[in-house]
Amino acid sequence: MNHLGIILAKMYEIVGADYKGIPTESDWYVQHEWTQETQDVFTEWLIDYLTNDRTAREEIMRTTYKKKCKKAAIEFVCNYGWKLKE
Repeated sequence: MNHLGIILAKMYEIVGADYKGIPTESDWYVQHEWTQETQDVFTEWLIDYLTNDRTAREEIMRTTYKKKCKKAAIEFVCNYGWKLKE
């Protein structure tokens, strides 16, 4: 599994959903919801994952600079994270 697959699998896992591979639907990211707290936990996990895995940084961020991991994680969640529960 590539790093995107690992990240998406964690996103599905954290909301209790089954991950069946990289989604192909255009609205896949609105199929589930998470709380702000859950989103924060995932974002911290993603920051750690990117910080500690050079090949993940290369695949997801297209750079190896550790200093940009937090920004990349926040942008990933903003673009692809589940919708927030109200």
